[in-house]
Amino acid sequence: MNDTCIGAFHRRPTNEPFASYIDRISPDCACEAHQVSPHCNKPVTPDETLVRLVVDPIHIVVTPEGTRLQSSFLNIACTSGASCLRDSAAESEYQETAKLIISHNPTTADGKPRKIYGVAKIPAALVQNQRMAVTQQRSIRSFCVYATGEEKRPHHADIVVNGIVQSVVSQR
Repeated sequence: MNDTCIGAFHRRPTNEPFASYIDRISPDCACEAHQVSPHCNKPVTPDETLVRLVVDPIHIVVTPEGTRLQSSFLNIACTSGASCLRDSAAESEYQETAKLIISHNPTTADGKPRKIYGVAKIPAALVQNQRMAVTQQRSIRSFCVYATGEEKRPHHADIVVNGIVQSVVSQR
């Protein structure tokens, strides 16, 4: 399965959302327990902490009570995957991640420079233990967490919604 998973993640098509593709080739998080990138040597384990960079203003909302994360903070897990770093990432990986985020989307809608607001630390077990109902009698895991390390960011991971293909089929 390991070679199958690495090959599948490496060959992801550009004409299909990443989350849908991964859900199709790795149903019920089948590849989560296997290496899916040649740049990292072990899958994400439940005892790890995932660190997601918080980008101003798309991830935060400011209210009279204070600043908090948007409820849509992990919505990207439905399409592209929610990019995270594992708690073992080096400082250079954080710098590279911040540089990539800003270079791909440097300004806000009103033309102001976009900035990294902070980080959110999320226990991997919390993400992996979330469940959603498929039918009244059956639930599945809501998210899969894949170790998708890259050359300059070997401790990169993606949170991806599980069951997208299955949910669409069962709604028909």
